[in-house]
Amino acid sequence: MDTHLLRTGEKVMGTVTENIKKSRGYSPKIEFIVQENTYTFITTATQNPPEYTVGENVTVYYDPQEPSRAVVASLFSMGFGPAMLLLAGLINLMLGAYKIVR
Repeated sequence: MDTHLLRTGEKVMGTVTENIKKSRGYSPKIEFIVQENTYTFITTATQNPPEYTVGENVTVYYDPQEPSRAVVASLFSMGFGPAMLLLAGLINLMLGAYKIVR
């Protein structure tokens, strides 16, 4: 994930036009407009079920020098998803250790 774009990119609204099936889930295809030019990109992150529905509006951050370089601002892309997975793993580890000690 390009967190640099999340900090320094220009913000625009985009629309999910399709969910592309990949081996581990679905990646949204996003379309957005900058100065009357339409750009499309497919995110690298996959989710199953799809994170977005077709037609849903999403926040996009793009490189003003190269608008085709863009990312979707989502909780997962900002690190919240991996952090929640880590927290869930730690809770399970602690519960397992508690059961062993008890």
